[in-house]
Amino acid sequence: MVLSEITHSGVALGFALMRKGELLQRIGAVIFGAGILFGLIAFSPAVFANETVSSLWILSMLSGVGLAIMLVGFMQTARNRTRLVALQRRDDERH
Repeated sequence: MVLSEITHSGVALGFALMRKGELLQRIGAVIFGAGILFGLIAFSPAVFANETVSSLWILSMLSGVGLAIMLVGFMQTARNRTRLVALQRRDDERH
């Protein structure tokens, strides 16, 4: 049975929730990337022997926030995928 052929409402809900988890992963990746970029910008004066340290170092903390959002997205996707497989097995047993 192909996943797209399943019309069970619980399975459709599982797909929608998996998309939400994937969206969280993408948002987290963008925030993580921005945090890394701000970190490179903020600490580049220390590498290039410039005496001033940028005030953007606080924005480098976004990398941790982005990582946390990505991990929540991974956990949500995994949980919903497990529910989806359980629903599929239950539907297969009925038919």
